[in-house]
Amino acid sequence: MTPSGSGRVTALVLLALLFGTPAAPQPALGSPLLDRARFEPFIDGVVRHAVRQDAIAGVTVADVGPSGPVIIKG
Repeated sequence: MTPSGSGRVTALVLLALLFGTPAAPQPALGSPLLDRARFEPFIDGVVRHAVRQDAIAGVTVADVGPSGPVIIKG
């Protein structure tokens, strides 16, 4: 059984979140958990690939951290 288009996108985003964040050392309070300069192009590429592969009409992506939105696109 192969995953549906939306299932693939969900899996790709979960992988991005799991492997895109460093496990250790923990950043100081108030510092960003992700390096936006590296994370945003990665998410753009994952979404672009999924949209082309699965003919998805539109996508909205939001990454929200403890201090509020980090990336909002859509």
